[in-house]
Amino acid sequence: MTIETNKQKKNHEIIYAILKLRYKPYILGGLAFLTILFGTYGFIEKGGHPISSILNSIKMFGLDYPSLWSETNWQIILAVFFAISTISFVAIVLLIKNSYDKYKVYNIFGKNHNVVFGLGKVSLSFLNSYSQNNGQPGVVIIESDLNNHNLEEFRKKGMGVMVGDALKDRTLEKLNFKTMQNAVIALGNDRINIELAKKLIDLYEEQNIENTIKLIVHIQNRDLDILFHQQFILPDKDKKLKIDIKTFSFFKEVAYDLFENHSVDGDTNKFIETSEDLCSVLIGDGELVYNIIYQMAQISHLPNENVHTVFIVDKDAENLIIKIKKHLYYIEDNFPTFKLKAKKIDSDNLEFFNDEIWEKKNIANIIIAYDNESTNLDLAVELFNRTYLGKSVDDIEMPKILFAIYDQQLLANIVNKETGTFKNFYAFGNSDNVLSSDNLIGEEKYLLAKLIHFGYGDMYNPDVFAYDEKETNKKWFLVEKYSDKLSSLALAYHIKLKLKSMGLKMEKVSHVSITKKELLDANRDTLLKVLEADRKRLGIGEEALKEYSKELDKFWTGNSYEVKYFPKAFNTLFEKMIRMEHNRWYAYHYLNGWKYSEIKNKNKKEHDCLLPLKDFNKTNLQITVIYDIYSFIYLPNYLAEAGYRIVPFKRIQNS
Repeated sequence: MTIETNKQKKNHEIIYAILKLRYKPYILGGLAFLTILFGTYGFIEKGGHPISSILNSIKMFGLDYPSLWSETNWQIILAVFFAISTISFVAIVLLIKNSYDKYKVYNIFGKNHNVVFGLGKVSLSFLNSYSQNNGQPGVVIIESDLNNHNLEEFRKKGMGVMVGDALKDRTLEKLNFKTMQNAVIALGNDRINIELAKKLIDLYEEQNIENTIKLIVHIQNRDLDILFHQQFILPDKDKKLKIDIKTFSFFKEVAYDLFENHSVDGDTNKFIETSEDLCSVLIGDGELVYNIIYQMAQISHLPNENVHTVFIVDKDAENLIIKIKKHLYYIEDNFPTFKLKAKKIDSDNLEFFNDEIWEKKNIANIIIAYDNESTNLDLAVELFNRTYLGKSVDDIEMPKILFAIYDQQLLANIVNKETGTFKNFYAFGNSDNVLSSDNLIGEEKYLLAKLIHFGYGDMYNPDVFAYDEKETNKKWFLVEKYSDKLSSLALAYHIKLKLKSMGLKMEKVSHVSITKKELLDANRDTLLKVLEADRKRLGIGEEALKEYSKELDKFWTGNSYEVKYFPKAFNTLFEKMIRMEHNRWYAYHYLNGWKYSEIKNKNKKEHDCLLPLKDFNKTNLQITVIYDIYSFIYLPNYLAEAGYRIVPFKRIQNS
């Protein structure tokens, strides 16, 4: 494919601007008006009735003209001319528009680009936040509705437009996988989205494409989401398939956004530093509640195994909890530190605001999460006015109150910047943020997950700081390791809480001001200082960890191996970090339908490590604890590669 010159591009944009944007309605309207004006006047002159004269004039647009010599006069001839001009103008504009669309798509497909299938609300949020400037790839939109009024807006922004059925082979044959980077699939129906994703995967495989692409697939139904991932990892798939799959739904992304910006254990360190139980109050009854519980159950694991109780507040809370447990494969015995309790109170009654639950001293967060944002806003204001207004900190410890607002960005910004009366109130879940291009196709979480995945099972090497993209991708795209990829992604979302557990946090830095090697050294120095005393006491320093990791190769190859370290107790922060990671891993798998089995079978979602660490009484289980150590000891490496500095937040004291 050839790349257009600046002159060609300018000429196309000038022609498009003149005929398509500014002058077309006036020219078209003017020609049509003159046709009817002269035609009506001419037919009246020939003795026609005014109404029939107007109708005869309109018929000219359908190529129904009077006899040139016997039924016309100069006015009618002029009207025929204007009618032909009107039709010709429309044809020319359509031809130029069609040619422009084809040209634009052809040009974009010749370079690195993204494709968006469907132009509904999800895609609109993504595209409105997307900028093709600053070197970002071009975008081609594939939409079946020719009359979708949003198409013109994105044409004006220089995006390519293809009008057609995305599921038809003729449309898909025009795609260029060799330069495609991302494909956002949001056609408004889960099953259709899955069908299209599978078609793209099959086409990619048939064409033996070598470059990596990512499919971002909108799936609202969690059961279909899980089924899609299971089908994708069928054993007959080509193991060299380099496709990343991200499934998303609006409320899933809202839940991720919530806990990216607000810690699941609240803003303070009082729970992490102690064994004190904590609770959250979750108000709502829809899809967002399911997604928030899922995310909380994954990441709400603290070093001291604090029990986190989530009170589900609703007028039908008991039945809602039954549905949540079924939806999330939640069995209480599998989640010893994460409990769900029903709180049956109706927010439509005044008793709701006087309930004793609001006076609990160990509330981490109050989360208002109805699927309707107006309900959330009204309830947040009422809760403030009726429950917390006028009460001092001594009377009641006011927790953070988080409420979902989806489309009112301005209001959300005002609330989040409030430092006075509403300083404990925070809005989350704005659609422009959670469905933004940075969020949906952003590579940061995938980079962290790739780094986590790459080091899994290998010998400990703390000096690694710059990953080899080719080698990393080679391991990342092994299909038989697909379930491990998803687990690595889940771990990436737990990094902030791991750091907080060690009294640390992450800050973005510019690689212009510091090299990756310098950043790695600084990160390692900061983290190792926190754990140095514990590791010395346990005899698991750097050299000891290297020796321990050498046993992994023996283990995986079926040779004789030795478990050089396994925690006998959990008194130090180092030991607690191990246990915390195992508990997180354990919860993630149970939430996704895995079961314990003495014989591991990933295709059946069965795993022999789905036990508490205290029950690891076999060496083949105990040796795997090194992976839990890697999850936090390698954080300096992962974060340095992603451009983050680890800095002290507050030193955690061991309990």
